[in-house]
Amino acid sequence: MTQEPRYFWRRFFALIVDLFLASILAMLFALPLTHAAPEKLRLSEGLFRVHLCQPITSFPQVVTDYIDGREVAEASFCRYRPNLVFPPQYVAEIKILEPKEPGARINRYVELEIATLEDGTLIEPVAIDEVLTALILLLGAAAFLVRGRATPGKALLGLQIVGEGCALCREVRRVGPFVLFSSLETALMALGVGLTVPVAIHATIVLIILAAAAYYYLWPLIRWRGAMRYDRASGFIVTRKSVPPAITP
Repeated sequence: MTQEPRYFWRRFFALIVDLFLASILAMLFALPLTHAAPEKLRLSEGLFRVHLCQPITSFPQVVTDYIDGREVAEASFCRYRPNLVFPPQYVAEIKILEPKEPGARINRYVELEIATLEDGTLIEPVAIDEVLTALILLLGAAAFLVRGRATPGKALLGLQIVGEGCALCREVRRVGPFVLFSSLETALMALGVGLTVPVAIHATIVLIILAAAAYYYLWPLIRWRGAMRYDRASGFIVTRKSVPPAITP
């Protein structure tokens, strides 16, 4: 029995390329809506952004209540452009020092990013392009696979997908978690409850999501040498264009 190779870095950078292209399309679709309701809707950060920041020492009462007496290590008011090219947006970045547990040698921090208007007014908008990015990635990748073609990222990195399984099923299994998490985040933002979740619970949720993502996406690269769960379940193999696909059980 021969196992297919990982192609870890090729698959990783292929995903980055596809995510970037999907995020550009999503932002273009969402941009008119953000102009119509700037206090309620905005673009996400995108994959790339450059900060221009200045320190701040005072906060609105809602942020003070959220910090709840914890020590603030750093705080800045920042201006950035989503994916480097879209109109500028503003955010307050706050780094909170967590109480040190008995015997602990390393300080722990919780980092917050709170959206603001240009004048510093605190807002809690919905980044509608996050869900659009995941949906475009899911449906676009499925469309490429149905036509027997590689996505732009995979084509650029010299990869191909072979097999005769269900293309949409593969992409739902692959991108579905992104759609789920981005939809959940968007729903919480739309309900305006983001700043009502305690800092400790927020940090715990982030750690759980990271652990689940590592188990779902990274562990198969070690355990099955790149045969991802969604590939094995859907009957596909990712391989180099110049390398014939290996036989898997």
